[in-house]
Amino acid sequence: MRAERSVARELDLSEDALQDLRGAGFTAAVVVPEEGVFRGKSALVNLRDGSAREQIVRAEVAQHVAFEHGGWTSQSYPSSLMGAMALVRQSLMDAEHYAAAWDHYQASPLGRERPETNLSLAALASALSREVPFCLEAEDVNMLLRGASLFREFELVPWVVLGDADAYRWLGEVQDAGAPLVLSLNFPPLPEWEDDTQEPDVSHAALRHAMLAPACPASLEQARVRFAFTTQGLKSRSDLHARVREAIERGLSPEAALAAFTTAPAALLGAPQLGVIAPGAIANLSVSAGELFAEGSAIQEVWVDGQRYPSSLQPPSDEALVGRWQLELPQVEAPLELRIAAEAGDLVARLSAKQGEEGLPIPFQRWRDRLRLVAPRQVTGLAFDAPLELVVSGPLARGTSRRAGEEGGRVLARKQHEAAPAEGAKRPLEPLALAPRAPWPPLPEQAPRSVLIKDATIWTQGPQGILEGASLLIEEGVIKDVGFRVQAPAGALVIAAGGRHVTPGLI
Repeated sequence: MRAERSVARELDLSEDALQDLRGAGFTAAVVVPEEGVFRGKSALVNLRDGSAREQIVRAEVAQHVAFEHGGWTSQSYPSSLMGAMALVRQSLMDAEHYAAAWDHYQASPLGRERPETNLSLAALASALSREVPFCLEAEDVNMLLRGASLFREFELVPWVVLGDADAYRWLGEVQDAGAPLVLSLNFPPLPEWEDDTQEPDVSHAALRHAMLAPACPASLEQARVRFAFTTQGLKSRSDLHARVREAIERGLSPEAALAAFTTAPAALLGAPQLGVIAPGAIANLSVSAGELFAEGSAIQEVWVDGQRYPSSLQPPSDEALVGRWQLELPQVEAPLELRIAAEAGDLVARLSAKQGEEGLPIPFQRWRDRLRLVAPRQVTGLAFDAPLELVVSGPLARGTSRRAGEEGGRVLARKQHEAAPAEGAKRPLEPLALAPRAPWPPLPEQAPRSVLIKDATIWTQGPQGILEGASLLIEEGVIKDVGFRVQAPAGALVIAAGGRHVTPGLI
């Protein structure tokens, strides 16, 4: 019984998790608690770099419950499905009584004994009062129907995360339950055997389910059952697009497939700022070379809160790094000079406290799209060696200085112009920073306030439908305008999409 648990209070998304989700086209996610019967409350987050405070869109989304139990030999309660269901029902009744007891006491506390405090029962109040949904994690449709009786008895706002695509078995009953579904795309594989003479070791029911499961989303669409998709249960998120194509081949409309990752979850969450490309919506976008779920199409980049995240992370090139950088560190008053030069076929970095000094050699490495280095205490004057991690974007590099167990401090590096060339010599081209990325919102003096994406095929998921050769204007992380006559304001960064497909970021 951990109903008081809150994912928002313990959120710590790893960089690998963020990269994995963004690589599949996701820009927002509902992060749910795991394990137990009453599991606690989920949180809605934007999949951007930064701290939990910057990522959280909504701290409390739903109260999550599962009929989890041990076996007959288990020493813990519940040890059976019947026991798990009894625990859920009794706990909801206890929570109603708990709320009533506290209401009675607070109305007239003088001379009355104060009720005991129970954080788990208190945490169920928001679900019982219909302020947040009651989300049942159901392994199959039978579990869904068992939960439907609880939804009706306690008049809850129901959600069901369906771990098996078997809702087609009891489609009429699923309609009557009235609970929107969050459907896993973990379709069971068809059994394989080496030759036709081999006896397949699989039941008729399992074989039938493997054949019908991919058609389950189409059945739900035809029956007008509200549903969204989840990657929960997939062995790898790289399988996601293949599973969606399989569902489309079995009758699901492409429009419903995209809606199940955009407008459908946004509606369930009551988050109109997500799932659409429209003025006022958060600039969460997925960009692909062709239609999002088409064979051979791939996610090229996503935008989260107006920040650009390419899916193929390339380390910064030698040309991008070589030169003199002015480095600003937290707790260090004067800027430092970072000099990176090519020596004996390799790059060498030196850091000095004053401009023009030779500097102290420092270790550094290129990791994914990042530059990692250590600023030694001998140069910074700090009491510790400061590990730095920077994202290089043209003449700017932004990142953090973080020690284990401490909140990161912001770091900024600016590439310094070399001496002017001789009269008549060709001047080198200035590097162009295209939508600089960083682990926090771009600093206004360093990044354009406005970005115009032009010549794109835009899937608005709204009344405008699909716009070919259209433009999209983003201002400070929010969509300002979309259409065919969108003008770039002065100082805006203009990006030519070249006909690429832009959809709302997946949820």
